[in-house]
Amino acid sequence: MNHTSELARYCAELTYDRLPEEVVAKAKKCILDYCGIVVGARKIEASSKVADFVRQYGPEGQSSVIGYGFKTTAPLAALANGTFAEVLEYQDGTRKGGNHPECAVLPAAMAVAEANGSSGKDFITAVVAGYEAENRVAAAMHPSHLRRGHLPTGTIGSIGAAVATSRLLGLNPEETSNAVGIAGFVTPMSIGENLWGGYTIKVVHGGYGARVGVEAAAWTKAGFTGCPLEGSPVRPDGLCAVASDNPNYGEFTEGLGERFTILDVYFKPYACCRVTHSTVEATLSLVLENDLKPEQIESVEVTTYDYAAKTVGANYPDSGTNFLKCQFSLPYVVAVGITDRDVSLPQFTSERITDAKLLELSRRVRVVGDEEMNKVWPETRPSRVEIRTTDGKRFVRQVNYPLGDQRNPLTDEQFWAKFDLLISFGLGEGRSQEIRSKVELLDAAHDISGLIESLSPSKIS
Repeated sequence: MNHTSELARYCAELTYDRLPEEVVAKAKKCILDYCGIVVGARKIEASSKVADFVRQYGPEGQSSVIGYGFKTTAPLAALANGTFAEVLEYQDGTRKGGNHPECAVLPAAMAVAEANGSSGKDFITAVVAGYEAENRVAAAMHPSHLRRGHLPTGTIGSIGAAVATSRLLGLNPEETSNAVGIAGFVTPMSIGENLWGGYTIKVVHGGYGARVGVEAAAWTKAGFTGCPLEGSPVRPDGLCAVASDNPNYGEFTEGLGERFTILDVYFKPYACCRVTHSTVEATLSLVLENDLKPEQIESVEVTTYDYAAKTVGANYPDSGTNFLKCQFSLPYVVAVGITDRDVSLPQFTSERITDAKLLELSRRVRVVGDEEMNKVWPETRPSRVEIRTTDGKRFVRQVNYPLGDQRNPLTDEQFWAKFDLLISFGLGEGRSQEIRSKVELLDAAHDISGLIESLSPSKIS
């Protein structure tokens, strides 16, 4: 079986009327989450630099750079908006593939849908198709792709973006398969050390995945072809084999049309790396339930699986630390969780991440790996937090399924609280309901211009 062509065929032929109600509802939530994190990042310096870069190097076009009041070409708008989606580290994700699909699929789909005047139904269908492709390919390569040092949001994000774009452009199954192959050929091979090491260029990898996906579909329309992800008939050396160990190609097609992977997507409750979330949840629950204060803390020991311990466990912030390193620091998120009893946007401002008392508290956090926990990752993401107080008391909590997981989902109240926070932070008070209404009524919209307009900071409500 040509797994790439089978997945591409399904996605190319997917129509809105074949989507179950729960899938449409989840797609709308993904769109809303994306809108929130993109406009929420608008006031962050990294986002402004990206907008300036696109203004300088990009021509005018028909696709909006969200929150900045100008338009450029669809590939460059996808690059900018996908990068904005990475800035706050608040994006959706999947456990099975370790990827964050909204950072590539949604900016690509939105840029192309706006430029083409696509209907709301076509936009939703393209989003579902893009998620289906990206999530399945990421699952086939996980966790070895991540262990090899790559970031699937960039490398595999291009696949989802290519499929979403192909669906909006009306490409047939063969053309969609070629778009996937082209995306796999020119995909950004995102290197994880830019993330774990705190290098700020990390934020562009989702955006580049989105841009590559849009351009891959354009190359296909121009008549170019691309090798299937599992390799050509001559040799099995496609993207999956080159970038992961023993890829499971069955993930491409197993349950295709019966099980929609968008339903497995989680939403982040905390503005930091998903690898830290079990620890954050355990810490917050202990602090709130026992009314623990920072001055009471003698030490904190975090026991977790080796991947988390090695990548984020040894990142201790200092006075020169940037917000990115703190988003990927277990000692920092534990310390700020104890102190602020929250791990959200305010906890990653420049003033907060350089607070001397907070930095000192983070030095009292020790992170160790555990062999038993290694055996259940990535199916679960276990973390055990033990807090010892100066009066000799000991408080312990273990979390296996962090908040947002399908086995521990966010409540509607928690989802909307996050959305309102992000919209208010980026656009000001009183804008959330309008954006929410635009997304909820997308099925009836002739195009997505109303949604794009509602995300503008200059719009008068």
